[in-house]
Amino acid sequence: MSRRKNRKKMLGDLQRDIREHIEVETRENIANGLTPEEAHYAALRKFGNPALVKEDVRAVWIRQWLEHLDQDLRYGFRTLVQTPALTAVVVLSLALGIGANTAIFSLIDAVMLKMLPVNDPQQLVLLSSNQTRSVHGGPGYSGYGISLSYPGFLRLRQKNDVFSSVFGFVPLGFDAESVAVKIDGQPSLAGGEMVSWNYFDGLGVSPVLGRLFTDDDEAHAAQVTVLSFPYWTRRFGRSPSVAGKTIFLGGHPYTIVGVTPPEFFGVEPGRSPDFWVPLAEEPGLTPWGMTPDNGQSPFTQKKWWWLMIMGRLKPGVSHAQAQAALDVWLRQTLTGDVGMPEADARAFVMKVDPASHGLEGLRRYFSQPLLILMGVVGLVLLIACGNVAALLLARAQARRREMAVRLALGASRSRLMRQLLTESLILAVASGAVGLAFANWGAPILVALMSGGQSLPIGVNLNLTVVGFAAGISMLTGILFGLAPALGSSRANLTPALKENAAAGFQPRPGSRWSFGKSLVIAQVAFCLLLITGAGLFVRTLMNLEHQNLGFDPQGVLLFGVNPTQNGYHGPRLISLYGRLL
Repeated sequence: MSRRKNRKKMLGDLQRDIREHIEVETRENIANGLTPEEAHYAALRKFGNPALVKEDVRAVWIRQWLEHLDQDLRYGFRTLVQTPALTAVVVLSLALGIGANTAIFSLIDAVMLKMLPVNDPQQLVLLSSNQTRSVHGGPGYSGYGISLSYPGFLRLRQKNDVFSSVFGFVPLGFDAESVAVKIDGQPSLAGGEMVSWNYFDGLGVSPVLGRLFTDDDEAHAAQVTVLSFPYWTRRFGRSPSVAGKTIFLGGHPYTIVGVTPPEFFGVEPGRSPDFWVPLAEEPGLTPWGMTPDNGQSPFTQKKWWWLMIMGRLKPGVSHAQAQAALDVWLRQTLTGDVGMPEADARAFVMKVDPASHGLEGLRRYFSQPLLILMGVVGLVLLIACGNVAALLLARAQARRREMAVRLALGASRSRLMRQLLTESLILAVASGAVGLAFANWGAPILVALMSGGQSLPIGVNLNLTVVGFAAGISMLTGILFGLAPALGSSRANLTPALKENAAAGFQPRPGSRWSFGKSLVIAQVAFCLLLITGAGLFVRTLMNLEHQNLGFDPQGVLLFGVNPTQNGYHGPRLISLYGRLL
């Protein structure tokens, strides 16, 4: 407000100086023998156009484009407020398209772009084998990035020159809830991971409560566990007294020593363990839920490759150097420790892949559907832009006399275009703000729909990246739907537009068979047909899946499973239990 007062004062002083200068020149002309009227006109001719002088002086005071921008913004706001119905329709139409695009992009950011919430994630690498079967001939888990056997992991951790830290991890089952948990006598199911003692140190994670695993725990083989922040919240109400509490996992007691921070979900987006236990041979808990084969433990077998391994590169070590060093180490391990022939060992390759974004399980599952959805909602936004452009073209027809008068009074066509584009950008900014609200509300619903109703720990909060995307797409749409009306209005034919019946003010040139309006209608129809065709194909596919012939009557059929081994049932007791259940 003070800036505006200062500018008004400066303009007043300028006006007074101009007036005094003309009066002095007029008095001199009168002294030279001219009449007062002739002396005044002679002084004006000598001074020049006062309006141009004011513009030149203001250009010295302040950048002229800033002043014009301020004028355009204030005039644009007043114009849009005078047509609330049109403004509301435009804002809501664009907000739906911008909100849908932002919601999809927030998922793409969370699943495909966001890095792990750990220290220096760019230094993390994932070690994975190229084999689809484990060394001993049993089923492998290379689809999850399986690296080595447990003895091989211990050897790699002790002898390597390229990693500052090497840590292993493995889920306790293929299901999200595969471990029987008993807390204060109340049984439930939860999902967990076995991790090496240096897992949290290697990732650079600090606890929000208590502590994490230490070397002292490893030395004493302590049965301890670390809870995730969501599980701590869900089961213990964030009680600080949880540290030191004993719970039963797989029927055996474990002591809670700490809680991870709320942003940490592990190393695989979309799969957040409820707890972590040390990577050791513990009763009741086995990697991947494996059952010992003929009494053989996976922790002692060199030919059982089941452990996933990550490493943190030493400063100055490149991926190529790490790959070369790992190739040498792998040949020595396979031929020496495992006893594999040299010819067979050459078929094994240990890849060093960047792991700043974590494991790729969720990305492989969701990347294609997300990209398809992004394309679909992009078409929806283009259609919305077309609709808004048509509305603004009609509005430009109603304002043709206004634009013609401004052109006749000396306004440049570029200034008119800038004014109309400013109004379009105001609409785009308002639409972007409403679209962000739609995205914040719709993104969690979209996650639930894509996951089949299951709870996926995907953070879809509106961070700076998502807000920046929404701002960019809002500006782009503002230019797209505002460019055509701005160009049309600036090319007005003044003579017909200034007449009382100005219907011809923005008509196409004589003999022209084409216009932007016709092109706009054709593009809208084409995009709508494309969307309708795609929607019809999706509906037909859904109907085919719903009515697929399964070979039996599915009505009343229930599929379920039980895992009594989590509660200590083995051998004859397990067989007897199954018999009683049947």
